Parts: sequence; structure tokens; C-alpha cells
Amino acid sequence: MNYLFDELDKTLASVGVIFSVILIIVMKFVIGRPIYVLIGILCFIVCTGYLIIRRFLDQSLIPSLEELRCSTRFYITLNILFFLIFSYSIISIYLRSDSYIRPLGYFISTALMAAIVANEILFLSPQKSRIYFTLCKIIIVGLSLVFSQVLIFPSIVGSDTWAHQWFTLKILNKGHIPKDWLYSKLPLMHLMVGMTSLVTDLSYKMSTMVSISFLQVVCDALFIFLLGRFLISTKVGLLATLLLEVANYHIAYGYGAIPNTMAATLILPIIFILFKVKKDKPFIGISVVILLMINLILTHTLTSMCLAVLLFVFWLSFESYTRLFHQETGRSVTLTICILFSTMMLAYWSYISGHITYLSFMIKMGFYSPLNQRIYQFLSNIPLWEQIFNYLGMFLFFSLSFIGCFYMMSKLFRNRNRFSFIVGGIFIICFAFFSLITGNKILVARWYYFSQMFMVIPLSLSIILINGLFKHKFIKGLLMSISVFTLTFLLIISSVANIDNHLLFPNIGIRYSITDSELQAMDTTSRIYNGTIGCDLYINLIYSFQFNRELASIDDSLYTGDFTDLHGVMILIREEIVNDPYQNSRGILKINYDLHFALGNQNFSRIYNCGSVSGYLKP
Repeated sequence: MNYLFDELDKTLASVGVIFSVILIIVMKFVIGRPIYVLIGILCFIVCTGYLIIRRFLDQSLIPSLEELRCSTRFYITLNILFFLIFSYSIISIYLRSDSYIRPLGYFISTALMAAIVANEILFLSPQKSRIYFTLCKIIIVGLSLVFSQVLIFPSIVGSDTWAHQWFTLKILNKGHIPKDWLYSKLPLMHLMVGMTSLVTDLSYKMSTMVSISFLQVVCDALFIFLLGRFLISTKVGLLATLLLEVANYHIAYGYGAIPNTMAATLILPIIFILFKVKKDKPFIGISVVILLMINLILTHTLTSMCLAVLLFVFWLSFESYTRLFHQETGRSVTLTICILFSTMMLAYWSYISGHITYLSFMIKMGFYSPLNQRIYQFLSNIPLWEQIFNYLGMFLFFSLSFIGCFYMMSKLFRNRNRFSFIVGGIFIICFAFFSLITGNKILVARWYYFSQMFMVIPLSLSIILINGLFKHKFIKGLLMSISVFTLTFLLIISSVANIDNHLLFPNIGIRYSITDSELQAMDTTSRIYNGTIGCDLYINLIYSFQFNRELASIDDSLYTGDFTDLHGVMILIREEIVNDPYQNSRGILKINYDLHFALGNQNFSRIYNCGSVSGYLKP
């Protein structure tokens, strides 16, 4: 047992090899999801690879990489290239052939920008001015990926964002927080966006961009850098910042800003203060942490629960570290902090907001998915290469991070903070993956978002370690360029991070926004027809918060092709859902029949057509 704990990294990697084989067999022959077999294959390669290279990893590897330098001429060249390519990326959007699609050249140029910054980080000198300038360029990349998607559409982007826009506008119009709504007791993000709108006189869309989205990109970048530098080194912190800004779920919650976005941004400073600041300045640290915790509780339920779970995991990790390695060390997270936050959270949910009932409902919904079989049938018909290309970036993100996790567990490199941070990150990613694999999707996208925020530091360490195995500077730079470019391109082009360009994912990508023509069609039909309107889930959501109309869901009819029961309902059909995937109430589906012919064959008459939207009515 002493040997197993002493060689903990080797033990975990060996367990990972065995688990990967089991996962491959289960995914292939029991569950029958070929795409998830890729997870097992990548984990097997990573775990086996670590067992091979661990003998070449020593304590001097990170310090030696921190001492790598480049000439001033090379540094200036990299910066010139960065801004030239950045200019091209902006021009490519301005000159795009389709008003609502960013060109493929934009994604390639952004991945090249990330590769250039990664090379700069690899050979960066320790001057503060250069470190801050590099951080600014990383933030530019993050803002470009988020803002470019929001600005090409006339309205807000995302699905839940429409409900939050409605609630914020209600607050502004009434002058107080409306009662009896889901976020009536969690209004912090809406108040922040509303105050921004009042001060700047901007629309909800622009106010959200300059407050929540901007806050997410900048604050997450700064605190991931601080955490990475505190836990490992400056270069690892900078590379982790870059990789977080191009992570697909981080981008998704940037352009689709919701309370979860703002709440997750509060987690990183809380953890940094507990790990670093509290030790040096305990009174100030605890005071700021409590203030941030209160703000988190007032912003989002699930994110508060995530932090509560993480605090207990951190506390157990510190206790386990003391007992496993017989080292009496201080505890950044104590049981008192865990109980204090959990008590505040549960008390607020139970006696003020009432969200304890809502949380239990969401958990039950995660374990009860009546349309899951339909979704699986649709997914099984998607070409495997398309699924692989869509998910490969995220799978590589998490699987490669295990190398950094193992190294941070090794006797050469572990300490109490690294050990606890890694245990917390692994716990979150395991929860997300196992809930997805078993079909119990308990808001799994949110857990992926949290996971990327924690696993990005070991991921950057993994890339640095692999890079450190090579001696020649040219090989180091080339390897860094290829790895970061490939990973960045796969992440930012995926259907999660990219809602507009579906050139590579015609059977998966969904446009979570509406065009000018669709918006005009909704306004026109709501004025010319006084009866019930039936539309797909996304338009139904927009109608319910933008127009005071009686609505009918046509989700089941769209799936079966049977509209005979919809007498007196004006059915709105977007051309977007006729040939492309669309969002159903339980997931992504694609219509496999001629929708217009089916409606005509069932005696529906087309009474409205603007090119992008058709309206059908049956007397």
C-alpha cells in the first residue's frame, strides 16, 4: 500500500489503462455508441503513453522550460504575424459571402493566432510587460470568438437567453423585480445587465456583451492565469489561459450569456483566494470569499451546488493528502468553510428562493428522458466521421489533460494544493462523462463547462511536458504550433462553439439564433393572425417571451409527420428546419421527409411565405 500511494501517478495510470479497455468493450458491445469508444481509445493511449514517458520526467523539466528564451527579433516577428492574421480574421467576417455565416478562413486564422501566441508563451521572457501583453492577446482571441457570433445576428444568440432578456426588460419597465418567476430570487445577472443598459443606453444584446460576456472572457483569463502560475508556473498559467479561451463550452457560454455564465466566473476567484490569498491574509481572504459566495448564491442554483460539491471534495482531498503521505500541512479549504457555504446555500433555497424543489425536479428530469431512444436513432444515422470530427477536440482536451493530472500526482511534483485541485477537477469531469454515457443528462453541458475550467491547467501542463521531452528549440516550437493549432481548430469549429458555419457538420450543427427575415415573419404573423400559432421549439420559445400569443407545440407532429389534429392552428415552418437539424424538446433531430408536401397532402394551405418562413392553416 505504501508503494501504491508513493507511486500514485503510476498506480492511477495503470488503473486508467484497465478502465479504458473496459470502457471500450462496454461502449462497443453493451451500449452500442461507437463515438464513445473513441473516449476509451484516447484514454488508453494517454495512460499508456504516460507510463512510457514518466521515466523521462524529472523535477528540473518545468524550471528548464521556464528558462527558454527567444531573440527580440523572433518575438517582434510573432507579434507582427499575430496582428496581421487578426486583421485578416476581421476582414474575412466583414467580406463574408453569407450574412449569417463566418467563413472557414476565420476559424483557420484564429487557430493560427492561437498557435502564434502558444509559441510566444513557450519562449517568453519573464518581463512583466511581455506577460501582460501576452494576456491581452489571449483576451483578444477570446473576445473575437464570442463577439463575432453575436454581432452577425440581429438578435440575441442562444435559447435560454430569450427568457433572461424578457425578465431583464420586465425589471427595467416595472422598476422592480417581478415576483413568482424562476429567477425572481436569483436576479444578480439581470440587475447587472439592466444597470449596464441604463447607464450606457444600449440594448439588452449589447449590454450583455459588454458586461457578462466581456466579464467572463477577461476574469476567467486572469484567474486561470493566477491559478496556473500559483500551482505550477507562469508559462503553464499563460498556456492554460489560452486553451480556456478557445475551449468550446467556454465559448458557448460566452456568446449565450446566462446566469450560469456569470456564476461560473465567480468560482475561479473563490478558489484562488482560498488556495493563495487566505494563507497570507486570512481575514481579508475570508471576507472576500464570503462576499463572492453570497453573490454566487444570488446568481445561479446549479453553479452554487457545483461549488458546494467542490469545497467538500477539496476538504476531503486535503485530509486524504495528510493521511496518505503522512505530511502535516495546512488546509486551504476547511470543514468550517464547507459547512458555512452549504448552510447559506440550502437555507436560501429552502426558506427564500424555493429552488430546492426546482433542483430536485431537474435531477428527476435528468433521469427520465422519454425521447432519448428517438435521439439515439437519429444520432446513429449521422456519419461516424462527422461525429468524430465534432467531438474530437473536446475528447482530446480532456484525455490529454490526464498526463498533467498524473504528473501533478507524482512524488516528484505533488503538493497539497496540486493534489486537491486535480481531485476536484477529475470529480467534475467524471460526473459529466458518466451521466452522458449512461443517458442521464443532468444538464451535462453545464458540467462540461465547469470541467474545462478545471482541467485546462493540467492540459497545458501536459502539452508543456510533452514539449519538454525534445531538446531542439525548432522541434519544440513546431510541436507547440501543431498541437495548439490542431486542438484550437477542432474546438472552435465544433457545433458547440460554432452556431453559424456548419460546413463540416451538416447533420449536427444548429443555428441558435434567428435572421432578420425570420424575425420579421414572426412579427407579421402575430399581427395578421389572431388564433393559435404552432412552431418548432426554438421559435415557440421566442414567441412566448416576445409576443403575447396563444401557442401550440408541434414537436411530436414534426417527428411523426402527422399534423391532422392541428385544426385552426397556423403552423409556421422555417426553411432552417426543413433540411437541417433542429432542436426538439429532448435533443437534436432531423426531418427525414418532405415537410411541405406532407402539410399539403393533409389539406393545409400555405397562407404566408416570405422565403425563410412559411405559414400553413387548415380550416
